[in-house]
Amino acid sequence: MTSKNLFLKTGYICLVFFIIASMFLPKGVWAEENDEINEEGLYERTDGYYKMVDEDDDILMKTGRILNTGNKYLNQDNELYKVVDIEDDVARAEFVEEVDLDATEAKVTADESLEARKALQNDERTIGLYHSHGAESYVPSDGEESIDEGGGIIQVGMTLRDSLEGRNINAIWSDETHVPHDAGAYSRSRRTVEELMQQNPDALIDIHRDAAPREEYKVDLGFDEVVHTLLVVGQQQPNFEENKAFAESIKATGDEMYDGFIKGILYADGSYNQDLHPRNILIELGGHENTRESAQASASLFAGVLNETLYGGEEGAGAGPADQIVDGEGGVAGRVARSVVWIIGLLIIAVGIFLAINYKNLDQVKERLKHFFTKEFSNFLGPQNSNRDKNQGEDENKEDKDKNE
Repeated sequence: MTSKNLFLKTGYICLVFFIIASMFLPKGVWAEENDEINEEGLYERTDGYYKMVDEDDDILMKTGRILNTGNKYLNQDNELYKVVDIEDDVARAEFVEEVDLDATEAKVTADESLEARKALQNDERTIGLYHSHGAESYVPSDGEESIDEGGGIIQVGMTLRDSLEGRNINAIWSDETHVPHDAGAYSRSRRTVEELMQQNPDALIDIHRDAAPREEYKVDLGFDEVVHTLLVVGQQQPNFEENKAFAESIKATGDEMYDGFIKGILYADGSYNQDLHPRNILIELGGHENTRESAQASASLFAGVLNETLYGGEEGAGAGPADQIVDGEGGVAGRVARSVVWIIGLLIIAVGIFLAINYKNLDQVKERLKHFFTKEFSNFLGPQNSNRDKNQGEDENKEDKDKNE
């Protein structure tokens, strides 16, 4: 068999293995966008999203959560707006004031409340995580906007849990989906919150994703793709002031750590079970048109913000933006890199098997590889050193002939 035939056969094998291996690339790496809108329950729209605008008709935000007059929104720049009128899909809001979210003052409020609670229990750092709408998914990565058996939001919750545990925080996480996604979902998740509270968590996080256009949550922080995080506080519950202060402390800390990461705070109708705990926040990690991988990367960042807000960033650094946890195995770039390494490994094995079958001993394999890299590969790259290659090839052919004789 000539070196050229060896090159062609090896190439064919590589092509076949590449095609097969590409079928097993991480879901979402080559995913396409999908414009379908998720069907929501009691506190979310079933037919699209609201566009909140200011007095000049400039867009403040877009969200699938139901908005009513009296709702408020603290935007990314800490400007507070109040909804005064709703017409069809447009919620008109008036500027109220600019809120000074000094990180130190906001954090003191949360810390004093935390210290008071710590005096009544053990000193273990504990955060509870759950999903009132566990069927929520990310269309580009999961293929559907809702999966009753457990949507992509469950994997996002798993990432948040792993990231917290990487910072030596006891993350108690429930993967209960509380389906169906209807008006009774928050009643069902209430039982989950009550169970989590038996372990005396310092805070509770209800993990969601919004139903909004992809651009609404897209943000560039200078590393792997992440999405905005929106904090939601229910206005109809007795712990409103405490949860408001907690949300403000999270945003203040987030603004210091990753400017632009926290999208804002929406003060909406409902209680979201926040009456059960003074530090219970609902978060929207991206929207249904964003990728799940970007939401998982954001979950890793959010874990750092929580750690800093509640515990001053002590007890372990955890995973940073350069090594975000996705499915417990690294960020999107890391998953792609592992796939490439996996494919290369398969190719090496395939070539090894091919050579072992076609040649009798190791010396012949070495000779053929040497011939390939010194002659065939050089010819493939161009005519450089052609005379030297020709002479070398003639010598090698002579050696092969002598060996055969």
